[in-house]
Amino acid sequence: MADVDQRYINHPYTRDLPFSVKELCTNWYTRSSKEVISYLPMMKPRQGAVISGNSGKTELHTSGESEFNSSSSDSDVVEDENQFVNLSKKEQRAVCWNMFIAAGNLFSDGFANSNTSVISLGLSTVYGDEYTNSTAIGNVSSIVFAGTILGMIFGGLWADNWGRKSGLLVSNALLIVFIILCAGAWGAHTTLNPPKEGGLFAAIIAYRFFLGVGIGAEYPLGSAMSADVSQHMQKSQRSKWFCWFTNCAIDWGFVLSSFIAYIVAVICGKNHINTIWRVTVGIGAIFPMIFFVLRLFMKEGDTFKKNRFTKKVPYVLIYRYYWFRILIISISWFIYDISAYGFSSFSSIILANVEGGSPSVIQTLGWNCLFNVFYLPGCMLGGIFTATYGPRLTGGVGVIVQSIIGFAMAGAFETLRKHIAGFTVMFGIFSTLGEFALGNQMGLLATLSFPPECRGSAYFICSVIGKVGAFASGWIFPRLITHAGGYSSTAGLASPYWLSCSLGCFAGFLILVFLHPMDAKSQDEEQMKFRFYLEQNGFDLTTLGDHVVEAEVESLQTENKSFEGKENTKVRTNSTIE
Repeated sequence: MADVDQRYINHPYTRDLPFSVKELCTNWYTRSSKEVISYLPMMKPRQGAVISGNSGKTELHTSGESEFNSSSSDSDVVEDENQFVNLSKKEQRAVCWNMFIAAGNLFSDGFANSNTSVISLGLSTVYGDEYTNSTAIGNVSSIVFAGTILGMIFGGLWADNWGRKSGLLVSNALLIVFIILCAGAWGAHTTLNPPKEGGLFAAIIAYRFFLGVGIGAEYPLGSAMSADVSQHMQKSQRSKWFCWFTNCAIDWGFVLSSFIAYIVAVICGKNHINTIWRVTVGIGAIFPMIFFVLRLFMKEGDTFKKNRFTKKVPYVLIYRYYWFRILIISISWFIYDISAYGFSSFSSIILANVEGGSPSVIQTLGWNCLFNVFYLPGCMLGGIFTATYGPRLTGGVGVIVQSIIGFAMAGAFETLRKHIAGFTVMFGIFSTLGEFALGNQMGLLATLSFPPECRGSAYFICSVIGKVGAFASGWIFPRLITHAGGYSSTAGLASPYWLSCSLGCFAGFLILVFLHPMDAKSQDEEQMKFRFYLEQNGFDLTTLGDHVVEAEVESLQTENKSFEGKENTKVRTNSTIE
């Protein structure tokens, strides 16, 4: 091989670590600047330069020379396969639509988690102390996290072994069945008049566990397939659409769930809370049904077919090679989920200030809807910024700015408590920045940091550790508040901000300094480096990929070359892998 970064050969397991103090201090700048150049639209080659593949071998080129050197002529620009894909508007819409079908059902995660508060509100109103004094009040929410973790493991293993589409259909079916069962849950001896649970709580907990399995499986399966489909669009746009179809879908699930609950409450009236929570949960089954039908006609992505492990997935080799990336992304995701899920409890503080501690059902649902709306500007703007500045700057700098806002809120908490409008605005900005930064970036990093053949296997570990953070927040925050002075004290209520914002700064440091290069060129070379590593460790590369699909793609590439030759387009391909 010619001109290969020796670190990837001589030190494959520590290649992402800084090898000197200089690298430790400058990695954040050198890698970030490459990402900005890579993602900026004005740095593209001239319109019409279609980059074709080659039928031979491809050379790894990691000497650090920028592929966007403005001094190079068009004929001297060296680009990799699929670097810039020129699509018509109709083709662009088709790619976006397929990405949406693949990942958009993550909407159900936000919808189901938002429904937790509606279910608890309904059960506590109808069954009173029988519910609030039971273990069910905690299990109704926590059991979903347990199921989600199991589902993420299931989905990650399924994605790389048996394909994305079949796994998505299974997870989709689980969502439909157990949402409906949860909406109609009833115990053997349950009564409404007089109210007696009679097994209802146990039924809801069981159904929500399997609902969590379906939700969890959607994460690695949907994200991996959406990333596979995105290979057909320009790299400068992939990150934006990926963020919008994954994290934004989750946030829209939160918003629509709370909005639907509010509308149903207005229609039914506050005295029909049992109907309110059941109808709200049941409506949530409509969306997975729509996605199930759409996914029946969806095809497995060519990117996965061409690169899949057709026999045995070498998990030991994968985790030895990518252990550091998995560690950095997992820690960052864990920190994000602690903050995102833990701070949802602060809605009760605002309600207590506004409504004097006893808001009605409709008022509670209305305020929950408002709090969830704060997520939307962050996730939408975060996708746009990621497409321009890359995930490192958007995520790392974004979470540090969020932490600064949080520190300011903690320091001024006594004043903010007395001015509910100011507190609500600051809380909204804080929530928006959370989605703008790590909320958008974690799924993106856990997907694009790994080649298609092992995305599911790496993604599920990162997402599982993240969900452990979400589960831990329900245990950490109440105890932290209690030990810092209690819910009635300013010090107690401000303590979660001090903790989560300190962790946020740490996560920003990890992302900026230790995250591997995320520019377009590095992402393309990563797959070749991974295959070189597999080959060096005795893995048979001939077992990779569906060769029927490869032949079809090669035929299409030949036709494309012929057409481009007639148009006299100047194209130069990468050299050969030796």
